[in-house]
Amino acid sequence: MLPKEYRINQRWIILAQCSGIFASVFFLNNQVLLYFLAIGMTAGSALIVISLLDMIRTILIIPMAFLAEKIGKKILGQSAIISNVIGFTLLLSLSWIASDRIQWIAILGILFYAIGGSMYRSGWFALIYPHIEEDKRGRFFGKLRSAFMILGFVYTFSSGLILSGGESVAVFRNLLIFITAGIAFQFYLYSQIPEVNSPKSASASFSLKAIIKSVKGTPGLFPLALYLFMMPLFTDGTLAIFSIAEKNTLSFSDSTVSILSSMTLAGMFCAFLSVGYFSDKLGNNVLFPRLHLLYFLSICVYLIILWSGYSNPIAYGFIHFMYGIARGTYSILSTKEIFAIIGPEYRSVSTTFLVTVGTVASSLSIFIPGLILENLESWKLDIFSDSFIAIILIVMAFGSFFGYKLLRWRQFK
Repeated sequence: MLPKEYRINQRWIILAQCSGIFASVFFLNNQVLLYFLAIGMTAGSALIVISLLDMIRTILIIPMAFLAEKIGKKILGQSAIISNVIGFTLLLSLSWIASDRIQWIAILGILFYAIGGSMYRSGWFALIYPHIEEDKRGRFFGKLRSAFMILGFVYTFSSGLILSGGESVAVFRNLLIFITAGIAFQFYLYSQIPEVNSPKSASASFSLKAIIKSVKGTPGLFPLALYLFMMPLFTDGTLAIFSIAEKNTLSFSDSTVSILSSMTLAGMFCAFLSVGYFSDKLGNNVLFPRLHLLYFLSICVYLIILWSGYSNPIAYGFIHFMYGIARGTYSILSTKEIFAIIGPEYRSVSTTFLVTVGTVASSLSIFIPGLILENLESWKLDIFSDSFIAIILIVMAFGSFFGYKLLRWRQFK
């Protein structure tokens, strides 16, 4: 492929992702929760309906990866976008539907969006793999995720200003129209990305047994999967624990906690801008030890300041920023490792398997501390919740250090 073709295809990849990013942000910044409450759902019902999204995606994403190998990654992605449009159209229709039906229509909308997300993610990495030069992968993913971050900030800030007068159904209706239109336009942009590896022909060998045998035979796949599980398990829940400590232990206001969280995003943005370049120039082996050291130090320093009783938000904001750099760095380096290890066959299944183990670990990293903190009293544990927050942070700090030992064992190349 010529350099010009690489640039053109990468431009389509970035534009396609950016056009659909607003749908993800609608869920990430909890606007979907506010919308459900505005149309008359109870808080409990809204949370249950929203929780279905990741549950359905986790169940469907690997079967969808097999389907991508069977019918083709691009056609499955196009079907995914159509499913996403239907899902958000159903969510939009809630603003006109009687209150006794909104919960079931909301579940149906979430279902279509979850199915679409599973189909889209299952073949995405395999589709774009041939369009990214091996020696420029870090810079490309840094550029892609920087674009995400900028658009996410702009959308969140702008929609926040619009919603500041009150969470009216009419305002949410306009936002959902905008988001749905963005997803629909994504179909055109996505269709411009060439599928280099065409789907298997009818005469080609395609069976569950053949795919599993091929994926299992990928050198280093399972050690990498173990690493991609352990690191999010010990680190992805840290930000949530930070917020709980700032709210309950330090008694910071909601706005202060929100601003501190935004410092984490600022750190991730800086990592996306720079780490890709240094990764391509120096290699992941040089950056990985520094990544784990930064994770370890940011959590330990946070814990020391928390124990000291120091309550200046600026100090905590700096630690959030450092933690964000570590998290953004991990995102770039782990993606490069996934691209480096997947074989020429059944890429959809290999990449989906690796992404899924990280997603499950990330969910557990938040769920397990939350479950324990929620049930301290009922379990009659003789420990204060503030002390238990400290214990969780210690476990996370040493977990990130253990991740480095696991990394050395795996011997990335």
